Amino acid sequence: MVGRFSFANRLNLQKPDSLGADRYELDSGQPFRWADSLNTDGLELIADYQTSLPFRESGELPARLVYPVYIVNSTPRAKLLCGKDSWTYAIQEARDRTGQWRPIESKGPESCGNGEWILKIRPRQMVVLLVDKYQGSFKTRLRLRLSNGNSQYVSAAYEGWISETQFLPTQRERRLLAKDKLAVAGLYYGALPALIDSLDLRERQTPHN
Repeated sequence: MVGRFSFANRLNLQKPDSLGADRYELDSGQPFRWADSLNTDGLELIADYQTSLPFRESGELPARLVYPVYIVNSTPRAKLLCGKDSWTYAIQEARDRTGQWRPIESKGPESCGNGEWILKIRPRQMVVLLVDKYQGSFKTRLRLRLSNGNSQYVSAAYEGWISETQFLPTQRERRLLAKDKLAVAGLYYGALPALIDSLDLRERQTPHN
């Protein structure tokens, strides 16, 4: 997450809004009085895949390509966005050769609950995310899936390029799925990976006398 910005024709990503009391740290122990009256629906998720930006985290070489995604509040009421550290809860999805939407990313490793926050997005404000722009020979449709509290957002689809190997689960994902098939919802925020086609998610019936 880059930060929060007011609506404008041009954005300086180096100068986001000062969040102040609009960002509440969940581990601070302070009461969050306005959360109960503000729901998370009404936000728009807009991906700008045509824009490419170089991005490098501290110590990372070389820079990788990313594209901006905007979480926009065009309603007359303030909305809430949940996240942790400098991240939001979002993954990319792509259509495979059968036309099915499949996740090509998954939720990061679990860690302590510290660093979780809720941000108020006021009317005519937006939050900017930077999303990895993958390279590959498979041209398909992409979209972004955002989990925000009890709400799920999916952006409009757009054309992009990936590698088909990204549909395959990583070793970490295979281990988690082998231990708990129902972990799929948590790993992919409700999206269904190709591996799930071979798994039976129905609860086993326990015979009774």
